[in-house]
Amino acid sequence: MRIQINKALTAVFLLLAVGFSSCLKEKYDGGRVQPTHSTGSVPQVVELTLTATSNENFYLLAVDNSDADTTIDFVPVTLATAAAAPVDIHVTVTLDDLLIDGYNAANGTFYEAAPASLYTILNPEVVIPAGSNTGFLKVKFKPSDFIGHDYAFGLKISSIKESGFTISGNLNAGVAAITIKNQYDGLYNAVGNFVHPNPDFTGSYDSEWTMITAGPTSVAFQLNTTVLFGVILTFTVDPVTNLVSVSTGNVVLDPIVPAENYYDPATRSFHYNFSYSGGTRRNTGVATYTGPR
Repeated sequence: MRIQINKALTAVFLLLAVGFSSCLKEKYDGGRVQPTHSTGSVPQVVELTLTATSNENFYLLAVDNSDADTTIDFVPVTLATAAAAPVDIHVTVTLDDLLIDGYNAANGTFYEAAPASLYTILNPEVVIPAGSNTGFLKVKFKPSDFIGHDYAFGLKISSIKESGFTISGNLNAGVAAITIKNQYDGLYNAVGNFVHPNPDFTGSYDSEWTMITAGPTSVAFQLNTTVLFGVILTFTVDPVTNLVSVSTGNVVLDPIVPAENYYDPATRSFHYNFSYSGGTRRNTGVATYTGPR
């Protein structure tokens, strides 16, 4: 599995604190997304409202890891009028992988279309109920099948059954991606000491690390100590011993002492002691979980 960690980190840093909860309908996109209602009776526009902060209409949903089939209210289809829908509105949403290609080309990302065998769209015809402004495209999948991949869905409104409603001109399509969070995924407070040939970079630190799922028991993060470095590290936990292996594709790591790199499940903390570049750069400390990202 190719994991584009740098790109995944960039996407997450730009889309902070995207969460998954049972209250998705009420807190969609962190409460930032609200339909923009027109004040007139016409046109009655129907749209995909994925984000309120960008014209790219992109959404990244973080889901907890699980081996069980999981159904989510994935993407909202909204009637952008001041009044609620007078009747049930049946909106057909279709897949378009070219939207993913276009998003990747424009943003330097590496999202790939989710294999059809790994999910089921339960309602390709989304119903906006009478008396409401929003209906949701529902997707069923097993989160563990998505872990370690950058899967996304290119979606567009292709038709509306009822007459008198118009497909939005600029919010008729978008890209929605799913990232899976394992039990180690989240925000951490890292307290430690960093040694560097440059004395300006040497010293103690108290920093926030954003650890992102990179595999069933691994997380990746940008090395943030005395300064924010370009090194991307991966911590992989042995679930039997809780020992942690450290890896990276950016620098050559020196041999480490296994017992000095471990995860403490009682305190949800990573204890680490590793060096690179021939021992000229050494990092020791403890990173403790503070909350979900």
